[in-house]
Amino acid sequence: MNEDRAEKAHGVLVAGEANNLRQASELMKSIISSSYSTKLFSHKWQLLRDKLQQLNSALETADKCGNSGENSVLVQLLQSLVSTATEIHELVDKCSNGLYSGGKLQMNRDLDVAASELELHANSLNEIYASGALKPAGALVVSRPGAGARREDVKFYLEDLLTRLKVGDAEMKTLALASINEMLHEDEKHARILVMEIADSVDVLVRVLESKQVSIQEQAAEAIAVIAGQGSS
Repeated sequence: MNEDRAEKAHGVLVAGEANNLRQASELMKSIISSSYSTKLFSHKWQLLRDKLQQLNSALETADKCGNSGENSVLVQLLQSLVSTATEIHELVDKCSNGLYSGGKLQMNRDLDVAASELELHANSLNEIYASGALKPAGALVVSRPGAGARREDVKFYLEDLLTRLKVGDAEMKTLALASINEMLHEDEKHARILVMEIADSVDVLVRVLESKQVSIQEQAAEAIAVIAGQGSS
């Protein structure tokens, strides 16, 4: 079974160019799924899964940007990320079958190193977003769901707004935040969808609080306050 997982991960890499966003995303999903079979170091594996999920969400956002393939820094980051992910997949196999050299102490250190590397990759990706180097493909605007819209439509709309919030310029961020706040005030179920069904949505809003524009800070703070208020009600 472990060999099958390793071959699957390798297949993701060799199916095309290693710097392909979707291939990197599929590799991380494979690791997340496989890691649930590990019984040792459960706390550390949960930490790694959280970091992998955050990175995967960021990659899916980058995949929606029409110029992602033109960004040399992103290409290099993806190559490094794929290398790290491949090493983590090997750690999954070792933890699953208990056959790791160096004992538990060494494995504990290896998992800590892996977590640190993922954190560095996440910081690098955030810097690329902050630089404004990635732009959403085209200027398509997803239509705002009407009253009584399906849950899937609401989620898709909110995901699009978060994408614009991550990679857009100041004007795009302002418009996205205004729309997010409208949705949050309109129906409390929208807040539940945003928080529970969209990975790292709250983290994105928190990061926007660091914006240099006061108006953007205020809108982000409003969204977080609405979410917090509904969560405590």
